[in-house]
Amino acid sequence: ELGQRVVLRRARAIYRAGAPERGQPLRRMSPFAGILLAAASALQTPAFVLRRALPSGVARARALEMDAPTSRGARGRFQPAVLGGGRDFSAALSRGVERSSGRGRGRSGGGGGGGTLHLARAAAAAGNASAALASAKVALRQPPTTAAAKVGLVREVNQLLRLLGDRGALAEAGEVFRAMLDARLTPTQVTYGTLIARAGTWRQPRLATAYYKDMQRRGIEPDTLTHNSLINAFAKAHDLEKALAVAAAMRRRGLTPTTVTYNTLLDGCARARNLTLAAATLAELRAAGLAPSERTYSIMIHLCARTGRLDGAFGWLRRMERSGLTPNAVTYSTLIHGCGRAAQLSRAFPLLEQMEAAGLPPNVVTYTSLIDALCRGGEVARAVALLRTMLERSIEPNAITCNALFNGCLQHGEVLLAREVLSYMTSAGIAPSAHSFTTLLHAAASRRRLTATPHTERGGATKSGAAFALLLRQLAAAASR
Repeated sequence: ELGQRVVLRRARAIYRAGAPERGQPLRRMSPFAGILLAAASALQTPAFVLRRALPSGVARARALEMDAPTSRGARGRFQPAVLGGGRDFSAALSRGVERSSGRGRGRSGGGGGGGTLHLARAAAAAGNASAALASAKVALRQPPTTAAAKVGLVREVNQLLRLLGDRGALAEAGEVFRAMLDARLTPTQVTYGTLIARAGTWRQPRLATAYYKDMQRRGIEPDTLTHNSLINAFAKAHDLEKALAVAAAMRRRGLTPTTVTYNTLLDGCARARNLTLAAATLAELRAAGLAPSERTYSIMIHLCARTGRLDGAFGWLRRMERSGLTPNAVTYSTLIHGCGRAAQLSRAFPLLEQMEAAGLPPNVVTYTSLIDALCRGGEVARAVALLRTMLERSIEPNAITCNALFNGCLQHGEVLLAREVLSYMTSAGIAPSAHSFTTLLHAAASRRRLTATPHTERGGATKSGAAFALLLRQLAAAASR
């Protein structure tokens, strides 16, 4: 085995060979990260050791040629071609993995190539789904022969599917799953549960249903967790009827719904704004002997706030506190947003004070809700001041925050404040939304109608039109960047 000093020296050599640009974190540069991981395989060294050896700012390696010791102590050459990402990088990584896996038969044993799946997992964690897929296909071409090694390889595949699914690479996850079947590896309950859960997270209920049916064709009985994932898929897709059908099928199979099951159904009711069905679901939860959780109360608060029942939302907050549960930042932000929609600013800011008193620092969601509430109430200057408070507290406004404030300024004729907000958006690299253009045109048309009266001076109308024209040019320039 190589000593740590040798590993660190080689890692720095890789870094210098890539002629990197400073100031870009490793996690954003998937091709370079993949090369490091391939180097880790060639060096038989954990990838995190190579990562720690690098300076903080690294970027894409354009070419790499390094000496790498083989498992027998001989010296080989690991030479991926010029790397620019995409298919070229995937092919280069595949060739590197083939050479690396050819020298040693991996960690899984039994003559298989499962040992190189750690490269695929690391590439997926770095955000390079195509490289992860290429590496996984190479690793699965020579599956192990012993039963114990197959079990270990299936476990590695499940971890890879989770990483790909978490990042929305559902197509690549499906390809890995098919490669797993081609290698005659038997998927497990965890395999299908992972695929169904990730399909549900990314609102793909048809894909989740396909995996659900396939696992039953293979004789694998779905468990409670799998059913909860499928319910979540339909709930996120606003298909409450099918979510309830899955819950009914779950009971017919003799499975007992859990608090997660009922909360997922309640979330579907909230998305459908169905307060009646939510109350019935909550009654079922209590009849089953289960206690409402923090998420249960948060969903009910969210549902009441969305449907304009603000008193009901505050009532659920009091019930939550009486039960000994502490509201989180999302709960407070939801209530604040509801106050804004109901034009009840007098109830919004006490919630902010209550939130800070509970030791919960306001986040970008909280401030965005307050800014939106202030804009709806016509207190635009106060909303801009709140934006400055965010920046003073090192809380970065996002696109939703800035566009809501910009649109609020325009709707109330505050052109100068709108220009100030747009200047910040330009400096922060936040693009204006299409709705911002529409709001600006409507505001300009409204101001023109107001200034086109017999009692209005002609110069005032001209200045107003020029201000809006200047803002429109500034907006177009910001959108084109």
